[in-house]
Amino acid sequence: MDLLNALPEEIFNEIITYFNAKDVLKASLVSKRWYHMIGQSKACMRKISTKYTQFNCKNDVDPLLKSERRYQNLIIGFDHSRIKELGAEVNIRAILKKFSKSLCTIKTSHDFQRICELPNLKELKFKNFSFLRNRTRIHANYFCTNGLLSRSTNLRKLNIQCGEMNIKSQKIFIESLKNMEKLKSLTLNQLDILEHLHATDFKFKLEEINIFGFLFSFWYSIDTIYDFLRIHRSTLKIVRLDRLRFDDVVFFLSEFPKMHTFHFRQITSNPRNARLNIPVNTTLKKLIIACAVQSSEMRLKLSQIMVSCKNLKELKVHLLHLRFIDVLPACPLLNKVEYCFLSKFTTPNVKNYITNNRRIEFHSNPFSCT
Repeated sequence: MDLLNALPEEIFNEIITYFNAKDVLKASLVSKRWYHMIGQSKACMRKISTKYTQFNCKNDVDPLLKSERRYQNLIIGFDHSRIKELGAEVNIRAILKKFSKSLCTIKTSHDFQRICELPNLKELKFKNFSFLRNRTRIHANYFCTNGLLSRSTNLRKLNIQCGEMNIKSQKIFIESLKNMEKLKSLTLNQLDILEHLHATDFKFKLEEINIFGFLFSFWYSIDTIYDFLRIHRSTLKIVRLDRLRFDDVVFFLSEFPKMHTFHFRQITSNPRNARLNIPVNTTLKKLIIACAVQSSEMRLKLSQIMVSCKNLKELKVHLLHLRFIDVLPACPLLNKVEYCFLSKFTTPNVKNYITNNRRIEFHSNPFSCT
């Protein structure tokens, strides 16, 4: 006798909540009852995603529309140039309508016109696959006035990684943001979009902001969005930026009292104010320096920042240099250091220190800072 099948539904649901994504998929193949129970469990369906892409657009649409599962995560993967060629837009609208009440997360490469309301959609990610594969400069002119972006007013997380927006798309993006009162996390790969944002026009308060990959806006600096960032300084907890000056780092450490994670990829060694003092910070717990700092002056300043962060618990660096290692004893709460590479000047004594240190766990991971 199958003991699990004999269990009450409530206990079975409690057990399967401990499954990871792979376990959920495997368990759903055990029997029809398991398949049905997992398909109706919100906790299980939160861990898995269903995909509708140009590779399965003809074969999988009917089973998907007939499915009894309450999918919460949907991945729609089409090249922008092929979505109409394959006739997939009608099917996608049908899929969105089918799971309109359960969908919480959508990852897609396209905006879709004339869609139904998605009241529970919390996370929306746009990623232009053609752009990322071909590395060509294209316009992200696929934002529609009555599409996903415009109608997603209950979003908590918005992630847009795409080609350069044209003027029409920028206006749609900005107008859509004005209706997102619950937005907590914003991710963009273009700094120049934020230059057009007037902070007073928005009702949301961000807890996380990620701006990276300034592929078309290398001439911009963080100055262009200072006003926008200051509006959220009382709520921002996670900040990820690409290109900063030293005084920009000081700005974040001093003016964002709730920031506990700070991630930057490039830092310049010629600050506007060379005599700027580094403030004492008691909130930062995780610092990620995802670049190989070549300047000895900048390595010194970054090591001083590490010491000034009194509650720093985790450090990730692209290149673990001697300067950083020397200040580790001055970081009393630091218990984890992850790095991509060791400095070529590292001595055997330093390597022994890394190996035998009992307070700090050292991890070598070539992809830790991306």
